[in-house]
Amino acid sequence: MNLLISNANGTGREPTRWKTVAKWLKLEAISFLVWGLLSIGYAFQQAHMDWVLQHRHTSVYQMLIIGLKNYEIIAFLTPFVIWITGKADFRRTRVLSSALIHVCGFFCFVAVQSSLRVGLFAVHDPTTFAVIPRSFSLMESMFWFFLNDDVFIYFPIVGMTIGYQYHRQSQDRELAESKLQAQLARAQLQILKMQLHPHFLFNTLHAISTLVGKDPKQAKKMIALLSDLLRMAIDYGSTQEVPLKEEVEFVAKYLEIENVRFQENLTTSFEIPPDTLSALVPNLLLQPLVENAVKHGVCALARGGRVEVSAEHRGGQLVLRVRDNGPGIPATARNGSNGLGLKITRARLEQLYGSNQSLRLENLSSGGLSVSIQIPFRTASPELEEAQA
Repeated sequence: MNLLISNANGTGREPTRWKTVAKWLKLEAISFLVWGLLSIGYAFQQAHMDWVLQHRHTSVYQMLIIGLKNYEIIAFLTPFVIWITGKADFRRTRVLSSALIHVCGFFCFVAVQSSLRVGLFAVHDPTTFAVIPRSFSLMESMFWFFLNDDVFIYFPIVGMTIGYQYHRQSQDRELAESKLQAQLARAQLQILKMQLHPHFLFNTLHAISTLVGKDPKQAKKMIALLSDLLRMAIDYGSTQEVPLKEEVEFVAKYLEIENVRFQENLTTSFEIPPDTLSALVPNLLLQPLVENAVKHGVCALARGGRVEVSAEHRGGQLVLRVRDNGPGIPATARNGSNGLGLKITRARLEQLYGSNQSLRLENLSSGGLSVSIQIPFRTASPELEEAQA
C-alpha cells in the first residue's frame, strides 16, 4: 500500500518537475542567444574604438573571444537574476526587504561571475598580455572590477524583468476580463431566450384553452402541433444561432397552430430565397415577431388577416421582414417597443451583433405593419450542419 501511494505521489510530481526543467532550459537558451548577439556587437565596437582612438588594428575575432568569455558567464547567470526578481516582488512584499534581496543578489552575482571568470578562462595582463596565475588575490581583483561594471548589467535585467512581468499580468487581466465579458454575454443571452419560452408557451396554451370548450377536435389538433413545436424548441434549446431554414420551419409550425384558431381568416406566405436558408439567425428570432403580427394585426380584423415572412441577402447583410395587414401601430406607441417579445428581441440582437444590427417598425401605406431586422450574413460551418442534421 505504501508503495502504491509513493508511486501515485511521484507520478504527480514528475510532470511538474520536467516542466520546470524545460522552462529553465528554454530561458537559458534565450539568454545565451541574446548575450551572444551582444558579444558580436561588442567585438565590432571595440575593434572600431581601438582604430579610432589609438590607430591600432585589433582583430574582431580576438575581441569576440574576449566578449564571449565574459558574456557567456552573464548569459548563464541571467535566469538566476530573473528568478530572484520573481522572488523579490515589490508589490507583494515590503520595499525594504525586496531591496535587500536585490542587494544580496547583486553581490552574489558579482562573486559568482568573478569566480567563474577566473576558474574557467585565463586572465591576461592588460599591458603585457601575459597570463596571470590563478590566486585568491586575482579573484578579489576581478570581484572589484566586475562590481563596478555589473551595476549596469544586473539592475537593467531586473528592470526589464519587472517590466515584462507587468506586461504579462496586464495581458492576463485583459484576457480574463474578455473571458468574463463573453461568459456574461452568453449568460444574458440565455436568460433572454429563456424568457421567450414561457412567454410563447403561455400564449399558445391560452389559445388552446379557448378552443377546448368550443371545438375539442381542433383543440386536440393544436395540442399535437404544440407538441411538435416544443420538440423543435428543445432540440435547439441551448443553441443561440440556427440556420434560417430551421427558424422558418419553427415559425411555419407555429402558424399552423394559429391557422387552427383563425381558419380562413388567416393566410400566411413565405418568401425565403434558397441562398438565405443557410444563414445563421438567433434561435426564436421570428416567432415573437410573427406572434405580434397575429395578436395585434390579424386579431384586430374581422376577416382576411394576412402574415408574410420574407428574407433577403443584401450586400453581406441578411434582411428579414414580417408584415401584416392589420391597423399598424399608433404614433404614441414609441416605435412599438413596449412589447415583451420586441424588448427581448432587441436585447438579444444587441448582445449578439452590437451596433451591426437593426430592428425597425414602420406602418405600411397600404395598411398594416412591417418589422424588418438586419444582421450580418453568416453561414453555418459544415460540422454544425452535420450535427444539426
